[in-house]
Amino acid sequence: MSGTAIDLVAISLVVCLLLAAGCGGSDGTNGGGTSGSDGPQAADRPTYYIDPTCAVNGNGTTTTCGVNGPFNSWKSVAPWAAGNVYAGKGGASEVTNLGIPVSGSPGAPITITSYGAGQFTFVSTGAIPLYAHGRDHLVFDNIAVRSSATHCLYFGGVGSDILVQNSTFLSCGADGVGTAGVTVDAENATALYTHFVVHNNNFTDIVGPAFAIHISSANQGAWEDLAITNNNMTNVDNGASSSGAIIIIIETGATATYSNITITHNDLTRVNDELDPAVSSVFPPASIKVSQSVIDHPIATARRFFGVNISNNTITDGAGGIYGSYWGSAPTAPRNTISHNTVSNVYTAAAIGFNAMTDVLVSSNDISSISTGKGLGYWDGMGLDIDYGSSQIEAAHNLIRDCLGQVSNLTEDHNTPGELSGQGIITFSTNSSIIHGNLLVRNRHGLVVGDETNLDLPGFSPGPNVWANNTVVGSTFSGIGLVRDAALPQIHTFVNNIVVGSGAAGHGGYGFRNGTPNPQIMTTNLFFNNASGDYLSQPLHPTDITGKDPLFLGSADYRLQPASPARAVGTYWGPQCSDIRGTPCVAGQVSLGAYQ
Repeated sequence: MSGTAIDLVAISLVVCLLLAAGCGGSDGTNGGGTSGSDGPQAADRPTYYIDPTCAVNGNGTTTTCGVNGPFNSWKSVAPWAAGNVYAGKGGASEVTNLGIPVSGSPGAPITITSYGAGQFTFVSTGAIPLYAHGRDHLVFDNIAVRSSATHCLYFGGVGSDILVQNSTFLSCGADGVGTAGVTVDAENATALYTHFVVHNNNFTDIVGPAFAIHISSANQGAWEDLAITNNNMTNVDNGASSSGAIIIIIETGATATYSNITITHNDLTRVNDELDPAVSSVFPPASIKVSQSVIDHPIATARRFFGVNISNNTITDGAGGIYGSYWGSAPTAPRNTISHNTVSNVYTAAAIGFNAMTDVLVSSNDISSISTGKGLGYWDGMGLDIDYGSSQIEAAHNLIRDCLGQVSNLTEDHNTPGELSGQGIITFSTNSSIIHGNLLVRNRHGLVVGDETNLDLPGFSPGPNVWANNTVVGSTFSGIGLVRDAALPQIHTFVNNIVVGSGAAGHGGYGFRNGTPNPQIMTTNLFFNNASGDYLSQPLHPTDITGKDPLFLGSADYRLQPASPARAVGTYWGPQCSDIRGTPCVAGQVSLGAYQ
């Protein structure tokens, strides 16, 4: 079974098992393509119908207008009880401020859905159209919600086992108001939600985020089990005050934690696209953000998020990538993962970036055409930013292309704002990390290493880190560059890398530009056709190969020909050694670069 198939099965299990709600649509079929369970199917539970077009207010028991027909308003619905299904007529709408008055129970959720053709639409021009406060075991399935003034769907208080699926959220919010498609109000000390699923919905023209949780600094809760999967988000966060599309924030100073967060298979298009990179001075937020609100100084050692999985998402044609901070490892949580995401044609500080992270796998992401703007400067327009306070990071098998930075600034003096923008991968004041098997093509800078001591990192010493089996081709400036803002004795290891064609377009650039006072550890790297030379301030290592074409298979195919001098001459550096396709290295037959 492929990795994607396994992931989809996992999503189905999350939706079914967390809710124990039968995983059924209101007509008894499998809602959202999920599998059934032992809970009662929706068609087996009492169903009450609502049709605002009926002249007579019925008792809700049938779909034909009359005394035994639908309620003609959601305000008239009664009784409310666990296990009941409440279905609005598809294609109809009503201006509402509907609060769900009771909770469901395990295997017997309260279900809000539609019947007939199309979706029922909850509408508001003022108050929140649909909300739940302190409720458990709720299903919102196959409905539409539209609000021109505030959130579309709101949750507050303490709740659990919530499923929002197969629904449409339209034009939620107004400029100047903190609004979202779906939001959990956690800006207080007592709010807490567990087992919350947002699956297979459409979010369109949302002024704020599609989904948002902002946990107060006074909150001490142990939040857990959030899944945001298979949603389409178009023209989201389009208001004047930008915050992103999927936002999970814990405020600095909180002792709250959030475990087991899954954000997978979402398509995000035109997020923040009202920010014109040519003129906007607004620093664009991340499209997907799981983070503490502020990076504290001195940086805290405590971690807030555990078992985060951000995978198989697509972010295109907007502003902002993926950002995280204060993720850590825990015995009860899986390893943190950012993998198989596509980020393309966005204006951002970094397609994927993070601070203060521990034990994260960043793998198999496809990043291309990342640009900067007026609001971005020195370190921006990056493909992958592994930033200060992070440790035990494995960045592997990523494809990163065309991060060109501020193209108007074409110097490499490392002093002018913007000149260090456009990095393929950068590490900055990190330690115990390994960057391997990545392919970096036509970026302004290929791999950049920065270390610093003045960032208030008590007990944290940057480096050493390992860069292994990366292929870096056609960088505008240097293929690998080391920079520093303080005199550090850091010595990193570079092994089995191929660096070709640095200094593209006549700007000049080195294969390996060492801006530190310390020679680095170099083993079996290949440097070829770098405009200003293969090394700057770094002695040639006798195992490195220079002056020999690596003989790629083609101009855009960076596999090695059989006669390549980079074949089977590398150093085996450990069990993590594998190529961009996941092919393991074989000791004694290790090739250089990203392909074995």
